[in-house]
Amino acid sequence: MSYAMSLDARAERRDRLAAAVREAEYAKAQRGNFFVRNYALLSKWWFEANLNNVSLYIFSPSGGVRRNAKRLCEWIWFERIILGTIIANCATLALYKPLEGRDS
Repeated sequence: MSYAMSLDARAERRDRLAAAVREAEYAKAQRGNFFVRNYALLSKWWFEANLNNVSLYIFSPSGGVRRNAKRLCEWIWFERIILGTIIANCATLALYKPLEGRDS
């Protein structure tokens, strides 16, 4: 049990250290020029926005839309149907003759 606790404590310490490093880099960037400041602000915002694991800020991992989309993409026939559609599209494009006259 103490080994698992030590792993949790280690992970927590690593996360705190990473947050401190990010904050130090952000503070250092605040002394830079316009582009450095805004890049630091953007990267900080992007990191915080991606922590919550929400797609487009509206689809949570346990939501029905995201769960059904994942199930559809993992369905065994999904890839086969997509490849069949691509092959059918290639065949129709190969049969199309744009330079041929309308009356022939």
